[in-house]
Amino acid sequence: MSLENAKIGDTVIVSRGGFNGYEKVAKVIAITPKGFVKVGDALYDPCSGRMRGNDAWHSQYAHLATPEEIQRVLDKNELASLQYKLSQLNNLPLEKLRRIFVIIREESKP
Repeated sequence: MSLENAKIGDTVIVSRGGFNGYEKVAKVIAITPKGFVKVGDALYDPCSGRMRGNDAWHSQYAHLATPEEIQRVLDKNELASLQYKLSQLNNLPLEKLRRIFVIIREESKP
Protein backbone atom coordinates (compact mmCIF):
# COMPACT_ATOMS: atom_id res chain seq x y z
CA MET A 1 0.00 0.00 0.00
CA SER A 2 1.40 3.38 -0.97
CA LEU A 3 1.18 6.54 1.09
CA GLU A 4 -1.17 8.34 -1.31
CA ASN A 5 -4.11 8.13 1.10
CA ALA A 6 -2.08 8.65 4.28
CA LYS A 7 -3.47 10.86 7.01
CA ILE A 8 -1.90 12.28 10.15
CA GLY A 9 -1.88 9.56 12.80
CA ASP A 10 -1.90 6.64 10.35
CA THR A 11 0.42 3.76 11.18
CA VAL A 12 3.12 2.95 8.64
CA ILE A 13 5.92 0.44 8.26
CA VAL A 14 9.31 2.07 7.64
CA SER A 15 11.92 -0.27 6.20
CA ARG A 16 15.47 -0.24 5.01
CA GLY A 17 16.91 -3.18 3.12
CA GLY A 18 20.43 -4.46 2.78
CA PHE A 19 23.08 -4.92 5.44
CA ASN A 20 21.73 -3.81 8.84
CA GLY A 21 18.28 -3.48 7.31
CA TYR A 22 15.28 -3.10 9.55
CA GLU A 23 11.54 -2.61 9.74
CA LYS A 24 9.79 -0.49 12.32
CA VAL A 25 6.29 0.70 13.09
CA ALA A 26 5.83 4.48 13.03
CA LYS A 27 3.13 7.15 12.78
CA VAL A 28 2.49 9.81 10.16
CA ILE A 29 3.03 13.13 11.91
CA ALA A 30 2.36 15.55 9.04
CA ILE A 31 1.48 15.96 5.39
CA THR A 32 3.36 18.81 3.71
CA PRO A 33 1.64 21.31 1.41
CA LYS A 34 3.27 19.50 -1.53
CA GLY A 35 1.83 16.18 -0.35
CA PHE A 36 4.94 14.58 1.12
CA VAL A 37 4.36 12.39 4.14
CA LYS A 38 6.37 13.15 7.28
CA VAL A 39 7.26 10.22 9.53
CA GLY A 40 9.72 11.04 12.29
CA ASP A 41 12.35 13.38 10.84
CA ALA A 42 11.99 12.08 7.28
CA LEU A 43 9.77 12.95 4.33
CA TYR A 44 8.43 10.21 2.05
CA ASP A 45 7.13 10.41 -1.50
CA PRO A 46 3.41 9.57 -1.39
CA CYS A 47 3.48 7.54 -4.64
CA SER A 48 6.65 5.45 -4.26
CA GLY A 49 7.00 5.56 -0.49
CA ARG A 50 10.72 6.33 -0.89
CA MET A 51 12.36 8.64 1.60
CA ARG A 52 13.42 12.00 0.18
CA GLY A 53 17.05 12.94 0.47
CA ASN A 54 20.41 12.07 -0.96
CA ASP A 55 21.43 9.03 1.09
CA ALA A 56 21.34 6.47 -1.72
CA TRP A 57 23.22 3.91 0.39
CA HIS A 58 20.52 3.79 3.04
CA SER A 59 17.24 4.22 1.19
CA GLN A 60 14.19 3.91 3.36
CA TYR A 61 10.67 3.19 2.29
CA ALA A 62 7.35 3.57 4.07
CA HIS A 63 3.89 2.21 3.38
CA LEU A 64 0.55 2.15 5.15
CA ALA A 65 0.43 -0.81 7.49
CA THR A 66 -2.21 -3.48 7.96
CA PRO A 67 -2.89 -4.81 11.47
CA GLU A 68 -1.22 -8.10 10.48
CA GLU A 69 1.93 -6.30 9.30
CA ILE A 70 2.09 -4.24 12.47
CA GLN A 71 1.96 -7.38 14.61
CA ARG A 72 4.51 -9.17 12.41
CA VAL A 73 7.00 -6.29 12.68
CA LEU A 74 6.47 -5.88 16.43
CA ASP A 75 6.97 -9.62 16.96
CA LYS A 76 10.05 -9.68 14.72
CA ASN A 77 11.62 -6.74 16.59
CA GLU A 78 10.81 -8.25 19.99
CA LEU A 79 12.39 -11.56 18.92
CA ALA A 80 15.55 -9.76 17.78
CA SER A 81 15.72 -7.91 21.10
CA LEU A 82 15.29 -11.13 23.08
CA GLN A 83 17.91 -12.91 20.99
CA TYR A 84 20.38 -10.12 21.68
CA LYS A 85 19.65 -10.23 25.41
CA LEU A 86 20.05 -14.01 25.44
CA SER A 87 23.39 -13.67 23.69
CA GLN A 88 24.58 -11.69 26.71
CA LEU A 89 23.90 -14.55 29.16
CA ASN A 90 27.52 -15.66 29.12
CA ASN A 91 28.30 -12.55 31.20
CA LEU A 92 26.10 -13.71 34.10
CA PRO A 93 27.41 -15.45 37.18
CA LEU A 94 26.95 -19.22 37.32
CA GLU A 95 24.31 -19.08 40.06
CA LYS A 96 22.06 -16.80 37.99
CA LEU A 97 22.46 -19.08 34.96
CA ARG A 98 21.39 -22.04 37.10
CA ARG A 99 18.22 -20.19 38.18
CA ILE A 100 17.41 -19.32 34.56
CA PHE A 101 17.90 -22.95 33.56
CA VAL A 102 15.46 -24.09 36.27
CA ILE A 103 12.82 -21.69 34.94
CA ILE A 104 13.34 -22.83 31.35
CA ARG A 105 13.21 -26.50 32.38
CA GLU A 106 9.94 -25.95 34.32
CA GLU A 107 8.33 -24.04 31.44
CA SER A 108 9.22 -26.73 28.90
CA LYS A 109 7.58 -29.57 30.82
CA PRO A 110 4.35 -30.82 29.20
